[in-house]
Amino acid sequence: MPNLRPIQENFRFLILEVTKQLDSTLSVLESGAIELIEGVYLKDDYIDNLRGFIDDKCLSLIREAGQDERTVELARAVDTVTSNLERIADFAVNILGQYRYIKDTSLLQRFELQPCFAEVLSGMERIEDALFTSDVAGALKICRSEFTLDKLYAERFKRVMEELRLGGERTEDLVTTLFIARYLERMGDSLLNIGEAIISLALRERLKIHQYWALEETLDVGEGEGERLRLESIAETKSGCRIGKVRDLRSGGEGNLVLFKEGSLDKMIDERDGIAFWQERYPALVPKVLGWQEGEHHASLLLEYLRGKTLQEILLDGDTAEVNTALSALTSALREIWGSTRKDEHVNPGFVRQIAKRFDDVRVVHPDFGSDDGEIGGLSIPSFDELLTRAEAVEAAVGARFSTFIHGDFNVDNVIFDPQTGRLHFIDLHRSRRADYVQDVSVFMVSNFRLPVLAKAHRRRLSAVIQAFYGFARDFAREEGDATFEVRLTLGMIRSFTTSTRFVLDDRFARSMYLRARYLLERLLAHRPGVELGDWSAFELPANVLVS
Repeated sequence: MPNLRPIQENFRFLILEVTKQLDSTLSVLESGAIELIEGVYLKDDYIDNLRGFIDDKCLSLIREAGQDERTVELARAVDTVTSNLERIADFAVNILGQYRYIKDTSLLQRFELQPCFAEVLSGMERIEDALFTSDVAGALKICRSEFTLDKLYAERFKRVMEELRLGGERTEDLVTTLFIARYLERMGDSLLNIGEAIISLALRERLKIHQYWALEETLDVGEGEGERLRLESIAETKSGCRIGKVRDLRSGGEGNLVLFKEGSLDKMIDERDGIAFWQERYPALVPKVLGWQEGEHHASLLLEYLRGKTLQEILLDGDTAEVNTALSALTSALREIWGSTRKDEHVNPGFVRQIAKRFDDVRVVHPDFGSDDGEIGGLSIPSFDELLTRAEAVEAAVGARFSTFIHGDFNVDNVIFDPQTGRLHFIDLHRSRRADYVQDVSVFMVSNFRLPVLAKAHRRRLSAVIQAFYGFARDFAREEGDATFEVRLTLGMIRSFTTSTRFVLDDRFARSMYLRARYLLERLLAHRPGVELGDWSAFELPANVLVS
């Protein structure tokens, strides 16, 4: 058992000193006891030193802990809490800095700042016990202080604005009073950080308060009972959604295992609707929705936990037999889905439009992509942007003659396969819809290509999977009489190669994908130059771009 006594003792001193700073600051504002100001300034250095001493002790504790993850988690939580306590003390100093500009200090009494101080102090009283006992209920009360302070600040902001609109000679004092109230509101932000750190310590996963409340409400957990849950993060998507495995221990034993997903309201509604889209015809392919909780800006889903591995895990860590079995299950399922959901109608996925929509994000990461025109001798080299513009006419002429169900975000980490049962599942379904199946084909192929592995054996395996999947999709297209499959797939590959670079910081690897996209564009446009678009059934995707 690690020796926490040095940390706890100094932490108690830190709480006491920050409390004194707040008490002294309030006394100055209420009674004009300016003789206390110097003491507050001097104590600020002492608080900084205390925080530094606790930091050193936490580092020593981490070194001594070795493989004891729980001790490391506690040390990190203490560090977060102490840094925010120091920030609260700094805000007290800032308030007194503003106080020097107040000409009529009686103005402060009218805006009743004492309740704001009382709320901060109330939150601070709970910190020590909640931190060292991992008390979720106490942490929630600390977090709520932030929301109370937001409300108190909003009330005072409204009153200040009303008086400013009336005019008068107190404009400077009113503005300064608002600055002081704002510092108190920012103390609430620090209390929120503290409460979230304690909740994260208790659940052993980093959580924001809205994520914790979503977890409680979705699982129908009583307030503060979240400590009986065990949350293990699986992923945090590029769209900001949080995904985790949750084990509910309230029923005893090992508890029930479910999947928790939380994110922005729009994304989660799309996810829920995407699951419903598949449930109508392929209920075994997608997880069951066990719970739904909707807030003002965020929402959460409780989903059936799907056992197995993502296809990405199988590709990188599985043996050859496991890879072949998973790929066979996937292609069999897709053949059934595409065939049975086929509907004769003209659809165009708009790959060029999708590139244009995301290209600003690509340029943020790779500023030199796109504007790469030049001249070699007397030969003019068009830019990537110009090539894309030319490709719009091609895309308009080669839309699909039928639609199918598609996943919409068909990356290798959105397919789960259980080698034990042979069951296949789709996840992350927020873009599911009826559209051109080539969208899924191109996304899947490039998601294999862009996996960040460099070992030759892995690259050979990925290339083989890409080639095999391409062959499967091409055979399906021929069976269905899809004459423009190759050109649409080429457009899809251009889209996926290009937009994927925004997630790749390795410039060499990103440039490899970008140049493949440019090569495909040039080959596409060279098929039949000029106004005549020709017979696109003769075009074939250059297979060399599939090999890494």
